[in-house]
Amino acid sequence: MVKKTLEQKVARVKDIYSEIKRTEESISKADAALHKLVEENRELEGDIDHHHLLNKERIEDPLLDFCFRHFSGYMGKNQCVLDMVPKVENFLNYVKESEGEKVLVVENTQETGIISGPCQFEVEEKARYLHIPVEKLLVLSLETGKWDRAKPNLLYINPDIFLHPSNKSREGVCITDHSKLIYTGGPGPKETFIYIGNSLVEKGLKEHPIIIPAKEQKIGDIPY
Repeated sequence: MVKKTLEQKVARVKDIYSEIKRTEESISKADAALHKLVEENRELEGDIDHHHLLNKERIEDPLLDFCFRHFSGYMGKNQCVLDMVPKVENFLNYVKESEGEKVLVVENTQETGIISGPCQFEVEEKARYLHIPVEKLLVLSLETGKWDRAKPNLLYINPDIFLHPSNKSREGVCITDHSKLIYTGGPGPKETFIYIGNSLVEKGLKEHPIIIPAKEQKIGDIPY
């Protein structure tokens, strides 16, 4: 190896310095271009939501329609509504693959059933809802401790499981985390827990036991 002289080393330092400055300039231009694109995208997302969807127009793709209605205006820095599409899509695919398995939703009460098909998007006036169809919907009564039949046979899925997911969420288990949000009008919403799959539902029921205080009665077996 040829040993470099002092002058050669100094010359190399100068070359590297020039390259660093060119790279910094390139990054600065890229950052400016990115910022401009993000701002344009944010304006378009707001325009789509406020001037189209709120006027009862619909996006042809129900998945995109759902994402724009629920996530526009709530994305973080350099995030776009379209970033949410694969998250929702993964959930839809998991539910589809879990047909015939149990599902449990724990929120204000507990709802459960056996998945009977792929998720369904429902449009009502200015809203678009996401549901899991089940063979028969069972809702836990907090007065009697019994599981009552309910209709329609659809389990509502809270969009917050995609927007505010807990780091405890994993495949087959969706949990919200509202702890970092500030609510000035009172307490925040209760967390949502969704368990998909027979074994995970059994685990979810154990993690969220409910006893009716008035009668000190334990919850009965679920009549699937």
